[in-house]
Amino acid sequence: GPPLASNVDYVAADIRPSLAVARLGAGGRACIYSMVQTDVVVDLMGWFDAAATARPVAQSPVRLLDTRTSGRVAGGTAIGFAAAPAGTPGVILNVTGVDATAPGFLTVWPAAADGSCDPAARPATSNVNVTGREPVANAVMVRTGGQGRVCVFSFSDAHIVVDLDGTFAVAASSTLQAATPRRVLDTRNGAGVVPAGGTVPIVVGGGATGAVLTVTAVQPDDRGFLTVWPAAPDGSCQATARPLASNLNYSTGQVVANLAVTSVGGAGRVCVYTLAAAHVVADLAATIT
Repeated sequence: GPPLASNVDYVAADIRPSLAVARLGAGGRACIYSMVQTDVVVDLMGWFDAAATARPVAQSPVRLLDTRTSGRVAGGTAIGFAAAPAGTPGVILNVTGVDATAPGFLTVWPAAADGSCDPAARPATSNVNVTGREPVANAVMVRTGGQGRVCVFSFSDAHIVVDLDGTFAVAASSTLQAATPRRVLDTRNGAGVVPAGGTVPIVVGGGATGAVLTVTAVQPDDRGFLTVWPAAPDGSCQATARPLASNLNYSTGQVVANLAVTSVGGAGRVCVYTLAAAHVVADLAATIT
């Protein structure tokens, strides 16, 4: 049977995306379990190869793009932005669609060699599905194009927010160790609700420099978001130290999950902040050492 973990949480007739990093079994295969009957769509973003020259490097998240300060992205158009220095093979992003005027989706892909974004060149895939005004986030791993730039296409009128969670670096010696996911935090099991504006630590341990986690907000009492970042050198998690970034957005009473990639701080810990009071669940999918 499936492990005690989850990647996507949904409600009836909903469309929910989530990036998943999975260890492969025999024949290069992975399994998907659904609690109820549903259609499933899978897009391949990439794979991790022991012989690869570019290795993943996690970091504390940094905001790269927020069109709420520069103007909406018109439906059917694409915008480009500098995701990393030129020559960086790829990036790990958290992409959020905000205040969409109609149901639609966002697609992320590498810019052309000259750094431009041609909507006709976008792949037949999607990264984020939006249904309207509510913000929806998803993690994205993508190659960079010319000048270290990446493109985002929006099907409907929307704002787009992008945070950088990590890069792929040729000179790095790090290795990603994917595993069968295991639950490392569930505040429903005795710890209690994380209060509004509160933080909770996750112990990754094992000498890891980075962590790949599926984090889930469960039945928050108001609208808000979760942010994941490395603990302070002493292992503490202070709300005032959190970066300007988010990993997922939720509304009252929802159950919302997303993949988070972050560097690991002191005592082998990472921190989770919640704007509204909520239970928090985290499953460890991989470590970076």
